Amino acid sequence: MPKAGRNPSRPAFGMRRVVRGAPIGRAANTESRHLMSIGFGIFLFAVGAICAFALNVDLGWIDIKTVGYILMGAGVIITIIGIALLARRRSVASTTRSGVDPVSGERVTRSETSAPEDPRV
Repeated sequence: MPKAGRNPSRPAFGMRRVVRGAPIGRAANTESRHLMSIGFGIFLFAVGAICAFALNVDLGWIDIKTVGYILMGAGVIITIIGIALLARRRSVASTTRSGVDPVSGERVTRSETSAPEDPRV
């Protein structure tokens, strides 16, 4: 029976609530963060293009076209960084081991190639 005045659906003080193996508020893996940066870069590029080409607003203190070009440049840079981090994450590791077979006395070379596990499969 729960204590009086305490909500049983909330974790006790000092305890973290865990959903599907990841604490709430944190990304489950770094790949989703890289995908988020790619999406954010595309979003910035689109907003910059709208500011640079579609808006016809005259503000005396700021040039909307320049802001649009800056946002488009930032979007391209963030997208490139996100793609580079995602490509680095999907690198392949190769291991080669050599040894002598105790039964036949022959030299044996064993190669293993492993890629990171894809959580979407």
